[in-house]
Amino acid sequence: MSKIKPPTPKKIDHKVKIHGHILNDEYAWMKDVKRSDPEVIKHLEAENDYCKAVMADTEELQERLFKEITDRVEKKTQSFPVKYGKNFYYTRREAEDDYWLECRKMGSRNGPEEILFDVNKRAEGKKYYSFFMGKPSPDEKYIPYFEDLTGSEIDDLTIWDVKNKKPVEKIQNALNLVWLNNGAGYYYGKKTLNTKRIYRIYLHIMGEDPDKDKLIFEEKDEAYSCYIESTLDKELKVITSYSNDSTECYFLKDHSEPTLIEKRKKKHEYYTEGHRNGKLFIRTNDNALNFKLVEVSLKNPSRDNWKVIIPAREDVKIKSCKVLSKWMAIKELANGVESLRLIDSAMKVEYKFKTPETFGYIESRYYNTEFETAEYFIGYLTYNHPHEVHRMDLSNGNTELVFQKKIPNFKPSNYRLERLEAKSHDGTMVPMYLIYNKSFDIKNRINPALLYGYGSYGYGVMPYYSARIFTLLDKGFIYIEAAIRGGDDLGEQWYKAGKLKNKKNTFYDFIACAEKLVGDGYTTPKKLAIEGASAGGLLVGAVVNMRPELFRSVVGQVPFVDVINTMLDPELPLTVKEYDEWGDPNNKDFFEYILSYSPYDNIEETDYPNILLMTYLNDSRVSYWEPAKFAARLRDRMTNDNIVLLNTKMTAGHSGMTARYEQYRDGAFIAAFLLKMIGN
Repeated sequence: MSKIKPPTPKKIDHKVKIHGHILNDEYAWMKDVKRSDPEVIKHLEAENDYCKAVMADTEELQERLFKEITDRVEKKTQSFPVKYGKNFYYTRREAEDDYWLECRKMGSRNGPEEILFDVNKRAEGKKYYSFFMGKPSPDEKYIPYFEDLTGSEIDDLTIWDVKNKKPVEKIQNALNLVWLNNGAGYYYGKKTLNTKRIYRIYLHIMGEDPDKDKLIFEEKDEAYSCYIESTLDKELKVITSYSNDSTECYFLKDHSEPTLIEKRKKKHEYYTEGHRNGKLFIRTNDNALNFKLVEVSLKNPSRDNWKVIIPAREDVKIKSCKVLSKWMAIKELANGVESLRLIDSAMKVEYKFKTPETFGYIESRYYNTEFETAEYFIGYLTYNHPHEVHRMDLSNGNTELVFQKKIPNFKPSNYRLERLEAKSHDGTMVPMYLIYNKSFDIKNRINPALLYGYGSYGYGVMPYYSARIFTLLDKGFIYIEAAIRGGDDLGEQWYKAGKLKNKKNTFYDFIACAEKLVGDGYTTPKKLAIEGASAGGLLVGAVVNMRPELFRSVVGQVPFVDVINTMLDPELPLTVKEYDEWGDPNNKDFFEYILSYSPYDNIEETDYPNILLMTYLNDSRVSYWEPAKFAARLRDRMTNDNIVLLNTKMTAGHSGMTARYEQYRDGAFIAAFLLKMIGN
């Protein structure tokens, strides 16, 4: 397609023999864990120059799309204020700001405003800036915040004196802060520098030397990370150590030693969801695939003493529970639809939250910070229903809308949301969700379509409003999200049916969704694009090898495409703790199974669709060299003249750029690529 010549990186044999196979990674030289090799940087810059040159004819289009996207976002924004102590904390942005203001309302949600931090000023002059504000101290005199200046996901902690507006303490490589109840100190976690897992929990007393902080807990198993949190009643702190398929929890009171609840066991997950009147409430999958809720006394917390209060069900997954003084809020998932119900402490009265749409995402844990309360706040969103918060009156279960994002130039009634099912290779019916502009005939076989998927770690479809997607919808696109196996859309069994040696089900499901869209006349292979990010990049990389003729274009963001080489390197973040998700390739059976789908290792000499790969130099989860090597090998082996673009941002990490208008420009760039590829 393009007459502009792409970079032609050198090839150097790099052969490794394992399990009787010889892996030859001719682009292994691109791997530089220090991100400083001049030859590698030069190559990435050449790729960026090529990408820019190929997309030069879309620069005006990108500007138009950028304007359309920004015209569809709420420029001047404010989040819903959440109560901590006596005051209410929130963020807001001015219309032209990339970053936000951290603020609080004094005394009530309508009280006077105090600006705590201007993140715009803090980000000035920095190529990359990540800022996260933690919870204030119990007396609200101090506020912790965490900064990352590279995207490496190693944060430094600062304790801020609110009254005097100055830092009073700093600790390098510290996150996950939980205050002592008296505010005299706090617990915090530290990460390993290479694998980036939280492995230690310390106790720090304000004013003392951090180098002398007391080590409270250490997780030595590299397959596990840990975190600490406080129960809502403030009676306990809970440490959870977790891998991808098992957990181990401890509870402690301030300054005490941790007490084990139940020793870890492979494939047993349990989570301490709250504490009330000397009892722990635990969500567990012990003989309960979709989880059950149990209670147990603090005095004898082991599994032998667990009492079931909400049993497991085959068709309903218990996703979370929040324990209040007189209520429990239970978030559940059934047939791809989330629901929330509140049950009183006597298990006699129950209220259900009625969602505005039949399909959407519910979030309530963040908004509710008080143990004793007469109201409960529930966040909700879906594709054509941007973020809103509802208040439930716990005296009668009635709800009212108390907060809603106001999106300009957007009418939800212009769009239709549908659910379809596709039959996968083994007869399994796979749901997918379509949204499109009603003004277009969606079964005319000429519609462009964008099919998105993820399908890993038990993360199901996440419906959300995207200005970039709606810009495409108004140009005739259909947008589809596939609820493929590997996510938990149809329960925990749906997740397990798409991991380890069932991983290929994820790819077959996605292909089945694409074939359904083509077969039913929604689109054609010449108009069908696919997109995935991170593990979703593995998805699109695998399916494009399996069925390259089915797609016109592919977008892979921070794509995990070099699975076998990454999983053979235990020094990388996505390795040892990921064995439970993908399998350990040091085992021959797993090695051969992973090798059979690993995108980088299955590139063939055949025609490929147009491909855009986007990555970030400082990404510690999916390293930049994965898409860099993938792009090079694709160009070397593909037999047609379609384009492969690699776009590397040289200053960011896995989550991308932090400045919102840079994010919108990235969205405009992707949209321009998709439109260019279908000839619009």
